[in-house]
Amino acid sequence: MVIIEQAYRLLEIYTKLLNRDTVNTALLAEEFKVDRRTIQRDISNIKHYFYEKSLINELDYEIHFNFSENSYFITNKTDRSLNNLETVNYEMTHQTYKKIKQTYRTQVIHQDAQHIKVEMKLSTIEAINLCFQYRKSLRLIAPESLYAQFITELIKLEMIYLKHKI
Repeated sequence: MVIIEQAYRLLEIYTKLLNRDTVNTALLAEEFKVDRRTIQRDISNIKHYFYEKSLINELDYEIHFNFSENSYFITNKTDRSLNNLETVNYEMTHQTYKKIKQTYRTQVIHQDAQHIKVEMKLSTIEAINLCFQYRKSLRLIAPESLYAQFITELIKLEMIYLKHKI
C-alpha cells in the first residue's frame, strides 16, 4: 500500500507542475501527511526524470525554486508544441472536454451522456501530458503507439521514484 501512496503522491506533484501550479513543500507535506523532505525527494525524482528525458530530447521541462514564495514551478525550455503533430483520439468526460476545448482545437467524433470522443492534433509530449494531467477523466484511445509510449513513461516515472527510495 505504501508504494501505491508514493506513486499517487508523485503523480499528484507531477500533475500540479504540468498544470503550471506552484508546489509548496510544506503544504504538500501537510496534505499527504509526510515529512517535507519526502516531498523534496519527490520533486528531486521528477527533476531527475526531466533531466534524463532531456538527454534524449523527449522533454524540455525544468523545475525551479522560487525563494520568495518558497515553492517549485516548471518551465518549458523550448516550445515544440507545433512540431511533429499527430492525430490523437481521447475519450473524456464532458467537464474535461469543456476545459480542453478552451486550449486545443478538437473535433468531436462521438458523444453520449457520460463521455465525448474527440480527435486532436498534438505533439507526442502534449498528448502524454494530457494523459497525466487528466488521468481520472480522460482515456487515450489512439494511436496505439502513443498509448504504448504513455504506459512506458508511466512505468519509467515510477521506476525512477522507486530507485531513489531511501
